[in-house]
Amino acid sequence: MSDPPTVGSLFSGVGGLDLGLERAGFEVRWQVEWDQSCLEILERHWPEVPKYEDVQQLSSSTLETVDLISGGFPCQPVSVSGKRKGTSDPRWLWPHFARLVGELRPQYVLVENVPALTSQGGAEVLADLVTLGYNAEWHHLPAGAFGATHLRWRFFLVAHSGSTAPQLANAARGQEWVAPIPLQPEGVSPQDWQVDAEGRLANPLIARWEEAEGHPSPPPWIQGMDDGAASRVDRERQIGNAVVPQVAEAVGRWLLASLEEDEEKERMLTVQREQNAKVRAAQEKIGEMYADAIRELGKE
Repeated sequence: MSDPPTVGSLFSGVGGLDLGLERAGFEVRWQVEWDQSCLEILERHWPEVPKYEDVQQLSSSTLETVDLISGGFPCQPVSVSGKRKGTSDPRWLWPHFARLVGELRPQYVLVENVPALTSQGGAEVLADLVTLGYNAEWHHLPAGAFGATHLRWRFFLVAHSGSTAPQLANAARGQEWVAPIPLQPEGVSPQDWQVDAEGRLANPLIARWEEAEGHPSPPPWIQGMDDGAASRVDRERQIGNAVVPQVAEAVGRWLLASLEEDEEKERMLTVQREQNAKVRAAQEKIGEMYADAIRELGKE
């Protein structure tokens, strides 16, 4: 394992996974993202990290070998809000994710997607990873378990080539849950949504959100209001597709613990092999001495 451990990011989006993994202790070595508005954000926050646009054109000859490959490939083929064409959808890009895993052979693979992947497409993901020689486990983790004021369940899968399972299901344990705020509290109707003098939404629900968070609510474009500006639409899409960094950070910390455990096991195996080699050498030496003694006795 590198020091610090390295990660290559596929389908980076605005870098939610990358930011969380960095906070956990990983170093981002490359990013792959085709959306130009997302690339602008990645360039702003990771200016020194190489960036590539078309995952279909990449290979081990263009990408650096890393300890971990992470990414959330497009969810539209399996999302319950779409037509769910699955693997027949041209946006089903998992095969390119799997191809690069096979070429680069990272020690760990982290896959993020919508929970619906477990009922459509997930079998193909697991089958490909097993074929590549990886063991895997998966779990649904909610952002609400990591301090967010919304649930935002997401599917996380960790595949590993080592002997230690990362216990992904435990990643949310010990985290402080924030009770989700109901979308439509009693006594609040859609007509109650108003914009205040500063251009922010004024509503009892937003007031509760601000009280829970301890700071003012986001501007209207983050909350999904259409103000006619194309950049706002880009930002809304980016936020909708983004991974909550706190969740990625927790998963990253568990991955690091597993990497360290694998390294410790390998160190102990190396020590054991060295000790065994010394014992064999000593046994061979004793055998030679015994044979010499027998020959000397025969001469007498």
